[in-house]
Amino acid sequence: MAKSINIFSFLIFFSLALYSPATCSRSNQTDLFSLLAFKEAVDVDPNGALNSWNQTTNFCTWNGITCGRKHPNRVVAIKLDSQRLIGSLSSHVGNLSFLRLIDIQNNNFNGRIPQEIGLLRRVEYLEFSKNSFLGTIPKNISQCRNLIYMNLNDNNLSGSIPPELRFLEKLSDLGLANNKISGLIPQFIGNLTSLRQLNLRSCDFNGEIPESLAQLRRLRFLSLGENNLTGTIPPSLFNISTIEYFIVDFNSLHGSIPSNIGLTLPNLRFLSLGMNKFSGSLPISLSNASLLETIVLSFNRFNVRGNIPSGIENLVGLTFLHLSNSYLEGSIPPGIGKLFNLNILNLAENRFTGELPSLFGNLSLINKLNLPGNNFSGAIPKSLGNCTNMLQVDLSENNFNGPIPPEILISTISISLYLSYNAFTGSIPVEVGSLKNLARLDFSNNRLSGLIPDSLGKCVSLEELHLEGNLLEGHIPQVLSSLMGLANLDLSRNNLSGTIPSFLDLLQLEQLNLSFNSFQGQTAISLQGNNELCGGILELDLRPCTSSSVSTLTKILPTLAKIVIPIAGVAALLCLVVFLYKRRTPKKNTSSPPSLNGIPFLRLSYSDLLKATSGFAETSL
Repeated sequence: MAKSINIFSFLIFFSLALYSPATCSRSNQTDLFSLLAFKEAVDVDPNGALNSWNQTTNFCTWNGITCGRKHPNRVVAIKLDSQRLIGSLSSHVGNLSFLRLIDIQNNNFNGRIPQEIGLLRRVEYLEFSKNSFLGTIPKNISQCRNLIYMNLNDNNLSGSIPPELRFLEKLSDLGLANNKISGLIPQFIGNLTSLRQLNLRSCDFNGEIPESLAQLRRLRFLSLGENNLTGTIPPSLFNISTIEYFIVDFNSLHGSIPSNIGLTLPNLRFLSLGMNKFSGSLPISLSNASLLETIVLSFNRFNVRGNIPSGIENLVGLTFLHLSNSYLEGSIPPGIGKLFNLNILNLAENRFTGELPSLFGNLSLINKLNLPGNNFSGAIPKSLGNCTNMLQVDLSENNFNGPIPPEILISTISISLYLSYNAFTGSIPVEVGSLKNLARLDFSNNRLSGLIPDSLGKCVSLEELHLEGNLLEGHIPQVLSSLMGLANLDLSRNNLSGTIPSFLDLLQLEQLNLSFNSFQGQTAISLQGNNELCGGILELDLRPCTSSSVSTLTKILPTLAKIVIPIAGVAALLCLVVFLYKRRTPKKNTSSPPSLNGIPFLRLSYSDLLKATSGFAETSL
């Protein structure tokens, strides 16, 4: 579609000259020209979203175009979101002087946002997110004094936030997330007192959070996560009672969480402070924020002496609780069993102790339970079998003991079931066969005994199976041949016996470890697909090496001789000098090397022997 703009303009005006009077009376030439220029700047339109954009019909009937009621021949809205359009945004869009809304999100518009956007004095809604715009934010946008909503998230914009934006006094929603915007968060953002949503996530901002943000008394959504922010959170930010989403994760912020946070932020629904350097204790007042749905405090430096704050059962709306890697201690309060809406519970890599409360079985909506890397002990409560929406369980690296309860082998678990590095005993329950949708199963490094159950062959979705480091015995079951998607199989460090089954060669395994068992008989070795291999032992049935290898060696020998002989000469000369020097130097008393019948021998490592004998080849021994 790319043409010279001058030629295009001439054609447009020529066509307008031939336009019928009836049609002209129903439309506006400026808006028509601007829309056709918009179309011309689009290079790819796979959905045919702009097919109706031609002069055979009134532009007010075109797809994605809305004209006004008071001014029926003027464009007031362009809505072309998610049409997979590729191209640039025409500067002629600035001539649509009655435009109030433009939504082109989730396309692939590229190039710069034209400065002419500042001519849209009536525009209230700019939705440009999820495109490929680059360059800086146009300063002229500050002329759009009626702008209420501006979303530029998920582009390639760079530079800093232009200070001219301070004039957008009506702005209630500002989104600049996932760009390359850098520098400090400007103080003037605090002057945009109409803001309800401020999203500056995943840019390249540095420095401290400006205290002026506390002036945003209407703020409901604040996201400053995934930047390079330092310092502490201004205490006055915790006094904005309207805040519902408070997100500052993945920075280098420090300090403590105010003890009264649950009182000063009563409308809080989403709290994410993870991946920072916060310390101190978790405030008990959090239990007063009864609207909380998500808490993410993982990867900090909290130090709780005792339990998770009491009263957590008051957070009845909580769906996501993430407290991993935070130096937390104590036992799990039974009150967690009253969080009936909980979907995800992650307490990984802390110092929790004691047994899991049986009330966990009341969490009927939970789908991910991650408790690895703690000091939990005792038996896994059978009541976990009531959690029939479970998709993923990780209880590895604890001190759980006793048999694996068959009740917890819930058929809905499909992502992973990790029970490794505990002290489980007994046999693997035959009920493991109910895990038909499971991708990863890890029972390794326990004290499990008995046979590998045939029911494992029913787990046809398995990609990884880890049973190493147990006391399993018997043969590798033939039924494992049905696990055609298996890529990683580790049965090492058990007491397995018998022959290694040939079906393992059919499983297309990427990793197989059968070491440290008691297998017998011949081992099947497969080298299929390595067409360049030759020679070797007869059992490998490889083709003999041809004379090409010898001829290649013959060709390079002269070159090698030119290099090796001079080096050898220099080395010999150095050895002679060292020998003469040692003869003239008095010998010191040193321990003599080990000898056999008075004949000294060298100290050699296993690696030296391996290299010197070409892997203990018969011809080298």
